[in-house]
Amino acid sequence: MAADAIRAYCISLREHGEPVPVECPEEQFVGRLRVNLEPA
Repeated sequence: MAADAIRAYCISLREHGEPVPVECPEEQFVGRLRVNLEPA
């Protein structure tokens, strides 16, 4: 369900002309989730 929510959020960002966040090496995180998006 998390991947679906992230995918929908990213699609919404694109539709509104907002940048899709990318991984930032300065931020600390635990784990990784890969979400495939359609090409813009």
